[in-house]
Amino acid sequence: MAGLVKNECYKVLRQGKCFLFMGAVLVLQILKIYQARFTPRTEDGAELGGQSFPLHMIGAQSFVMALFAAVLAADLMAEEFRSGTLKLILLRPVDRRRIVAAKATALVAAVAALTGFSAAAAYVTGTLAFGWGDGGSVAATVAAAVASIGPYAGFGMLLLFVALLTEHAGMTIGIAAALYLFSPLFGIPPEYSIVHLMNTFHVTVARAASFGDILPGLGVIAAYVVFFHAAGVILIKRKDVLL
Repeated sequence: MAGLVKNECYKVLRQGKCFLFMGAVLVLQILKIYQARFTPRTEDGAELGGQSFPLHMIGAQSFVMALFAAVLAADLMAEEFRSGTLKLILLRPVDRRRIVAAKATALVAAVAALTGFSAAAAYVTGTLAFGWGDGGSVAATVAAAVASIGPYAGFGMLLLFVALLTEHAGMTIGIAAALYLFSPLFGIPPEYSIVHLMNTFHVTVARAASFGDILPGLGVIAAYVVFFHAAGVILIKRKDVLL
């Protein structure tokens, strides 16, 4: 299993999409800094500073992270169906469940790496632009950054399933964008929407007074991860990918 995960992670790095999205995150941070020259306060009225800017960016970059998860899912699953790479993988005596698990692990690892890079970069860019400032704390930012990975993982499992279902990279990315942009129109209650959690769960964790405050969100995230991962396993078992 470790070898499969290592191979999937290597493929993610080799494709270079991580570095492209690192650049996108930096550009977004620069745009937010420029915007702050006109509105130097966050939505809750606090002034931006080196301490608070990373926490602000976690929420501001959710669409970029959603697209990153979509691109990863498209490359790891849909594109491999199109190119026939999975034929080579399945010639080896490997359980298809492990293949899906390895791809899911690589996706979550890449999302976690980009989240960590973004937080570190935001400390640098925020401090250079605003000074260290008051408000916020490193511990709260780290907790929020780690918490934000959960909803992205749930969204990523959904997209891996979509990639398996469509076998089309462009369609996978398009569906991901549509889900993010138009999810309020689907009538899903916010507390059960993974897109809503992508934008709010890190704030819930940062402000939580007890574990009970974050438990409902954790349950929804876990449900998305488990359900769509299991659905992906069932689907890949039924696919005749060798033809």
